[in-house]
Order: sequence, then structure tokens, then C-alpha cells
Amino acid sequence: MDDENRRILLDLKEDVGRLKETAQNTYLLVAKLEEHNAVQNGHILDLIKTANKNTFWRKAIAEVGIPIIVLMFGWLIWIVSIL
Repeated sequence: MDDENRRILLDLKEDVGRLKETAQNTYLLVAKLEEHNAVQNGHILDLIKTANKNTFWRKAIAEVGIPIIVLMFGWLIWIVSIL
């Protein structure tokens, strides 16, 4: 009975060792995936910021820039007509 209990105990210790190794490998894999995900999220945020900047300037030119350009040409024509 003692020999059988020792064998079972040794088997359990081996199983626990394998489970610890698997848990450690899983932890390392999750850490690498989280790091990769953080890098990808950073790239995506940079792309979104760039797109938002481009959209802002396009809207600014479309909403404000064209009327200002028209006014400048109007003033230029008015000044030339006075001269």
C-alpha cells in the first residue's frame, strides 16, 4: 500500500510540474499577445489621429477656406478696379 501511495504521489508531483510549466507557458504567451495587441492598438490610434487631422483640415478648407479665397479675389478685383 505504501509503494502504491508513493507511486501515486510521484505521479501527482509530475502532473503538478507539467501543469506549472503549462501555466507558465500560457502566462508568457498571454503577455506576448497583450504586448502585440498594445502595439497594434497604438498603430490604430496613430492612424485614427492622422485621419482625424486630415479630416479636420479638409473640413476647415471646405467650410472656411473657400469663402476666404473668394473674398480675397473679390477684394483683389475691387482694388484693381479702383486703380
